[in-house]
Amino acid sequence: MVTAERLAILKVGGVASAVMIVLSLLHGGTIAGRSAGSPTAPNASAAVSAARVEIPRFHRRRDEIGHLSGALRDMTDALYNRIEAIGDVRRRFAHELKNPLTSLRSRVETLPLARSDPALAAARGDRA
Repeated sequence: MVTAERLAILKVGGVASAVMIVLSLLHGGTIAGRSAGSPTAPNASAAVSAARVEIPRFHRRRDEIGHLSGALRDMTDALYNRIEAIGDVRRRFAHELKNPLTSLRSRVETLPLARSDPALAAARGDRA
């Protein structure tokens, strides 16, 4: 009797595992398909601002629909503004990170060209 119960539990577990694997593969395929068509990081905020969806205005209605449409419109605008602000911060951060790295790269490239000690000191950025 215990063996039969164990076999039944194993069958249920096997079916559940198979269903989980199939659904995971389907879900993963839909996510991969969506991300392949998504805009790249630098253009993401531009794509968001270009793809803004306008919520219909029902502000003249004095019932729940009018109140809900106004609240939804305000929340959507706030969300778009926040996404654009995050894109601005990301662009500024990338710019600030790129500037020192460019300076370091140019110094590293000029080090092999310097022959004398004063030229090496200048290439390193020494102020002596």
